[in-house]
Amino acid sequence: QTVSQLISGSDPMVPILGPVKPIFVNQKALGMLAGPLRDKVVNLYLSRKLSDFINQGRYHIKVYQGEALLKSWLPPVELGTKCDTEVSIGRSYGSIVINRNSRFSATQGLSLHSHYSPTADLFAQARIYVDLNLQGNLKASVG
Repeated sequence: QTVSQLISGSDPMVPILGPVKPIFVNQKALGMLAGPLRDKVVNLYLSRKLSDFINQGRYHIKVYQGEALLKSWLPPVELGTKCDTEVSIGRSYGSIVINRNSRFSATQGLSLHSHYSPTADLFAQARIYVDLNLQGNLKASVG
């Protein structure tokens, strides 16, 4: 449901091409649909693809002596229509290491203002040292 809300909540546009999301949907799934129903099908298709992509991945999180390590292995995914507009993402691997020299701080509290209603505020500050490693392949074809 979170993935569906994330997909439905954004509607990126490219000036010449128009909406971006339908480009990543197989045209056989859309058929001759038009209007708001088409947008629903596009959002449903992309949210299922992204959910399956995330669910089929393998993840490993480890915290050791102040360092956090996240490793992920993700399956291949194909978006778009073959022989038309197609995006292929092959198997990929990623690792993120957050160094022990990173610093985090957060404060939460109630703020009272003289001419405005009170607000609940959260202030956070972070200095993060990250080592990021990504491996994979991407193939995109148009036409």
